[in-house]
Amino acid sequence: MFSRLWRMGIKKDRKKDIFKEAIERLQADIKADPKNAAAHYDLANVYRNTDRFDEAIEEYEKALKINRNYVEACTN
Repeated sequence: MFSRLWRMGIKKDRKKDIFKEAIERLQADIKADPKNAAAHYDLANVYRNTDRFDEAIEEYEKALKINRNYVEACTN
């Protein structure tokens, strides 16, 4: 999800709002489907990009717990 928002060409001055929106949407996705490894991974990336490193690590770990072969989560 985050990558889709980012690819839309969001300007830097809107970056904070976009991250907030991405977090809210991803948290809603996870609430609807807690075993959605991709949503956990995307949320981890948003947290990483907003310097929320502890939360990012937790989300990467959740993605790996759901799918231990999630290569992208292993490399972050």
